[in-house]
Amino acid sequence: ALPICFPVTITKNGSKSGIILISTEGLRLISSIPDGNMRGMITSAQNRLFVVIGNKFCEILQNGEYEIFGYIKTQFGFVSMAESFSTKTNTTQIMIVDGQYGYIFEPENNHIYLIDHELYQSGTHVVFYGGRFVQNVVGKNSFIYSALLDASTWIGDEYSGEANADEVVAITTVNNELWIFGDKSCEIWGNSGDDEDPLQRLGNAFINIGVKSINSICVANNNIVWLGSNSTGDNIVWMSNSLIPQRISNHNIEYIIGSMSSVENLHCYVYQREGHIFYVMNFLDADRTIVYDFTTQMWVLS
Repeated sequence: ALPICFPVTITKNGSKSGIILISTEGLRLISSIPDGNMRGMITSAQNRLFVVIGNKFCEILQNGEYEIFGYIKTQFGFVSMAESFSTKTNTTQIMIVDGQYGYIFEPENNHIYLIDHELYQSGTHVVFYGGRFVQNVVGKNSFIYSALLDASTWIGDEYSGEANADEVVAITTVNNELWIFGDKSCEIWGNSGDDEDPLQRLGNAFINIGVKSINSICVANNNIVWLGSNSTGDNIVWMSNSLIPQRISNHNIEYIIGSMSSVENLHCYVYQREGHIFYVMNFLDADRTIVYDFTTQMWVLS
């Protein structure tokens, strides 16, 4: 299902007079890569679009054609990617994680290879923060970090969630902050300025709301949006408002989300059109889409 329209408030002489629905453009096929599902994508600093389809790591060219640069060791599941950039050497690395292995792609020579450092541990989410790659560790309440600008070398230290013992399942960044998500809680960390101990929790920055679907986490309007979960329940959509989460879903939306058989195949993204910023929730198993318009603060169903 696709979002087919969005609401716009019409004003007359400075007063509200009603709401109309504006049609959206829908989707346009850019490229078709056989034998596999879309698992993740990233646009590089050089404006190149890289995707993982099945076990293939590819670049989508501007004419819609694609080029396969290599293969990863898994075929299914969410893939997370992050890019570094060095102004001194004018080089980049793209790190890819699939929950079992980590990989490095070098755009300068279009080479992809497996991370085999002895201190590396598998993860599902990776970000580039403070000059280092930061990644959660599967099955643990911890996250690890790489050497400066180098995803091939990993430091042996592990950071752990300090306020709750739930497993770290996702990591994202916004406003120079590092958000560490468990399934029941979230902590906000930052750069300590110490090369030997580069990360630290920001004071008492702890939120008693975790994430139900790791694919729901997006950044919009310099805020993080996610489908939440904690010890009292789930299915509320939250938006970070500084360090105070704000509920943006309503009872109707929460009922619809709760009626879904699964959110395992939920895929979310953010886009902007005509000054409206949208948070799109695609429930692939149910073939249904729910869209939130930050401008009008309204939900649209399709």
